[in-house]
Amino acid sequence: MTGLGSLAASRELLATMSFRKLSLNKTKSILGEMLDLSKEPEYDDSIIDENGYDSPEDAHRAADQKYLLSEARAFRDLERLFVALDALERWKDAADKAIGSAFSHGRDPS
Repeated sequence: MTGLGSLAASRELLATMSFRKLSLNKTKSILGEMLDLSKEPEYDDSIIDENGYDSPEDAHRAADQKYLLSEARAFRDLERLFVALDALERWKDAADKAIGSAFSHGRDPS
């Protein structure tokens, strides 16, 4: 029963604070600008390098951005997993309802 509670909590969290909203707020507070990390980057994040910057602040900012991009990948995957699990649960509920309806009307659902 723990799994179902976790899925329900995840569904509520997703509805309340999507990863997009979370990433916009987090990047604003860390980097000083809003970046939508909920979308796949259009570039290879491995090219962000801490070397060759004019100041330590620029190198630190690049390191923060690289870290956020790596964390974002895990959150994107997790959010997609919850959306898929939610869709499976809804499909199961609809199938159970259809089968139950067929049985209640005396029909063989197969």
